[in-house]
Amino acid sequence: CSSDLEEQRKKVVAMKLLIEFSLDKAELPKDYRRIFIHLFKTALSNANGGKYYEDYYATGKSKDYCWSVYLKNPVYTDKIVKLADTRGKLYFSTSDKKTGFIFFAALMEQKKKILPIKNENALRILSVKQITEERVRSNNVLIKMVSPLCVRSHNRERDYDFYYSIAHEEFEQESRRVLTYQLQNAGFSKELSESVKLIPVNTKKVIVKFYESMIESSIGFFELEGDSAVINYLLQAGLGSKKSAGFGMCLLEAEG
Repeated sequence: CSSDLEEQRKKVVAMKLLIEFSLDKAELPKDYRRIFIHLFKTALSNANGGKYYEDYYATGKSKDYCWSVYLKNPVYTDKIVKLADTRGKLYFSTSDKKTGFIFFAALMEQKKKILPIKNENALRILSVKQITEERVRSNNVLIKMVSPLCVRSHNRERDYDFYYSIAHEEFEQESRRVLTYQLQNAGFSKELSESVKLIPVNTKKVIVKFYESMIESSIGFFELEGDSAVINYLLQAGLGSKKSAGFGMCLLEAEG
C-alpha cells in the first residue's frame, strides 16, 4: 500500500564525505584499493577504542556504503599508478547517517597522521568534509560509475567467484539478481526490490587488480530504473558487489 512505500522511502537518510589526502610520492600501487581499506580499518580501530570496528569488519558483515578515489591523470603500469600530483580525493557515501557520522569522526581523528604504504611512500588526510546532495524524485535516471561496477556470482560448492561485466550476455540478468538481493538484504520490500533494472548506455569492460585477484567489472554510463526510494538508496550505498572495497559508486547524471 502507499503508506508502506512511503516508509520505504524514509529509510534512505544518506551522508556523503569528501576526504582530501596527500602522498609523499606521486604514485600508488596498482591495487591501491587495499590502501584505502587499510585506512578505514586503521581509523575505526583507533576511534573510541575500536568500538565500531566489528560493526563493519567482522566476517560476513554487509555494509551499506561505497567509495571511490579521484587521482589526477593516472598512468597505469605493470605494478604502479603514476600520478600528476601528490594530492588526491576520496569520496565516501552511505545510505545510513549513523555510519556516516562514525566514519566522519574516525577519519577526522586520522587527520595529518602518517599512514605508511609501499615503496617508501605515505598517505596523510588533509581534510574531511560533508557533502549535501538532493534526493531523486524520478523512477528513471542516468548514472555514471565512478568506481567499477562489480557483479559477482559465488559458487558455494566449489568456493569459486565469477564476475559478470557488460561483455557477458548474462550481465543484465545477473546485475538485476545482485541488485534485488542487495535491496532485500537492506530491508526493502519484494515489490521495490524487484522493480530495479540496470541498462548499459555507454559502457566498457575493465579488469581491476584487487589483492591477488583480477576482477572483471564495468564502467561508464547506465540507465537505472526503479522506485525513487530504490534509486536514492543505490545512489548513496552503491550498486552491486564489493561496494565497501572501492566498487559500485555512481553519480547522478540526469533524471528522466
